[in-house]
Amino acid sequence: MAKGRPSHALKFYSIKEAADIFGVSERTVRRWMSRGRLKFHKWDGIIRISHEDLMACAKAAHNG
Repeated sequence: MAKGRPSHALKFYSIKEAADIFGVSERTVRRWMSRGRLKFHKWDGIIRISHEDLMACAKAAHNG
């Protein structure tokens, strides 16, 4: 990791972890993803959500 970079800069979460962070069900997180509300990445069939994308989703929800 680069010096001076926040520890979450390269952090990725599973759907379950994202659901736990937001206090919602995994189904809700999947719905957000399918509607384009929450960006995600898929590598070799494994879905991960970046810390930055989680924060952007939270900010969008907060701003209305």
